Amino acid sequence: MDRKRILVLAVSLMVAMVATFVIVRGADARYATASRTVTAYEAVAFLSQGSTLTESQVKAVRIPAAMAPGLATSVAGRTLLTSVMPGNLLYADELTDAASLGPGLVSVSVPVSQAAGDGVTAGDMVDVFAVLNGQASLLAAGVEVRGSYNAQGDPVGPRMPPAGMAGLRMPGAAVPAVVELLVPSGAVQAVVQNNRNIYLVRVK
Repeated sequence: MDRKRILVLAVSLMVAMVATFVIVRGADARYATASRTVTAYEAVAFLSQGSTLTESQVKAVRIPAAMAPGLATSVAGRTLLTSVMPGNLLYADELTDAASLGPGLVSVSVPVSQAAGDGVTAGDMVDVFAVLNGQASLLAAGVEVRGSYNAQGDPVGPRMPPAGMAGLRMPGAAVPAVVELLVPSGAVQAVVQNNRNIYLVRVK
């Protein structure tokens, strides 16, 4: 076999080895991402609305990270805004730290989209609407935003506007995915029942 042919075969073999390495490494990376798990909490018995949770009422379970957004990351000592059936996972918007709030106020976390969240951040005042079938109904007016968090659970804050645009609010560095609201106790049930259809309008 002449040297040219040997060289061509050697180069072809090397290219094949590199391509195989890249494919295998990419597959390993995708598998690692898909198989990554996080801790969530599951009800071990029926949990009634208004219950203050103890560790004996829930159990920690490992779930795929892709299922984690919206799930509660801490539950003990927190109060349920809804009833939860045995075996169901607990979501952040089903729990409140009401004991630390002012009289007549309850902390409710609601999921929002980029449009529905209006880019709100902690300290903003908003009107809370439910939007169903193209119809909007006011659930609570002049509600304070206690916190705003992106899909990874990190706080979202306002960003300063460029020079010459004073008075304009610029979008934060991240988009809110969950917003924590201080809702009057009389409006809690309506907000919780419509928490997948919430639309916020900043009023201050």
